[in-house]
Amino acid sequence: MRVPQVLYEASTLGQADFSAVGRAGVYRVAVSLLKEALEDQALEVGITSVMQVYDRLGLRGELCRLGMEEAEVSALGLIQPFAGSLRALRRQHRRLLNGSRYHFGRVLCGVIQRFAQRCVPVGVSGSWDVVHCLHAIPSVAQVGGLPRLVTLHDLIPTALPEYCDPGYVAGWREALLGLDPERDMVACISEATRQDLTASGLFDSDRIHVVPNGIGSQFVAREASEVASVCERYGCVSGQYLLTLATREPRKNLALSVEVFQELASRNPALRLVLVGGDNGLGEELSIAEEIRHRVVMTGYLDDQDLPNLLTGCAAFLFPSWYEGFGLPPLEALACGAPVVVSDRGALPEVVGSFAEAVDPSDVGAWVVAVERAMCDGARNGGVSHARSFSWEHSYAKYRDLYRAFLTA
Repeated sequence: MRVPQVLYEASTLGQADFSAVGRAGVYRVAVSLLKEALEDQALEVGITSVMQVYDRLGLRGELCRLGMEEAEVSALGLIQPFAGSLRALRRQHRRLLNGSRYHFGRVLCGVIQRFAQRCVPVGVSGSWDVVHCLHAIPSVAQVGGLPRLVTLHDLIPTALPEYCDPGYVAGWREALLGLDPERDMVACISEATRQDLTASGLFDSDRIHVVPNGIGSQFVAREASEVASVCERYGCVSGQYLLTLATREPRKNLALSVEVFQELASRNPALRLVLVGGDNGLGEELSIAEEIRHRVVMTGYLDDQDLPNLLTGCAAFLFPSWYEGFGLPPLEALACGAPVVVSDRGALPEVVGSFAEAVDPSDVGAWVVAVERAMCDGARNGGVSHARSFSWEHSYAKYRDLYRAFLTA
């Protein structure tokens, strides 16, 4: 059998280039899969963005940041006319999104995207067996009629439409309905997501597969001395803080984590709450009692060294999301040996298995009890081994089988 020729639609990497907000979730999945593909000698790889020029401009910068040679990136032809005029806008947008003026930055993003759509035609050229859409779902015309393999990360627009812009929901539904059940294929990142897709009726096909995500090799328990050093830099003490994600996205249910902390902080004067990610303005918006506000630590976005250390040192990791198509953060926390408490919604119970406690995200009292129990009992036996069974090597191997299926279609 000949070598598959796969073109990766990687707009999500372009979005990450102009804001650290974009370097979570879907971005990490896309980067991890691309790294595996680029190391595969039995695969011919192309990378492009058939979406807005803003994403194309960012994709070029992000690929260079990830280690590709300038000549290799230039050969991809990602920079289109008007790209130069967008660079200043991108710098301004990065500053706004990473600063306290988050909402204005989101508005500017929409303005830039509309401008880009008017300026630049989209499309692909060349001989490819399949376009692997790592996040966005381009139309048939945008991919030159090539078959599409879509990685579907969740069904938030149908599961929680109240958290999405109505225009986005409509466009997302239209994109899924535009898939060809005979030629295209969907890879869901969890069984729960596959069931949600089947129930939605948006892609009625037997060409739906489950390809779980993996976790990076950097997520391992760190030495106590290293953990102590990192904790000191962030103003916390190993074993005396709760860890959760800092995000304005309502779906992540940050308010519950704050309520749980306030209840437990009244009983434990040394306990702190460490919020990973977010921006400096988020802490001011949280409803936290003034007398314990100084015990809340905002880390900003962490690199691959600091995050595993803080996961290793936390008394418990909290993930009370209303819905997840997979849930990488709690799996990464398990890999670092942290006690974990998650929501019982979406794919989270499937992903963490019996190695974390799953609790109703609307029941603050139940969460207080579960987190206090996790702090006392520590991590559950087998959690590290369970987390390590999810690897990007295994995930990519499943995708490689799907690429080969397109050769025989």
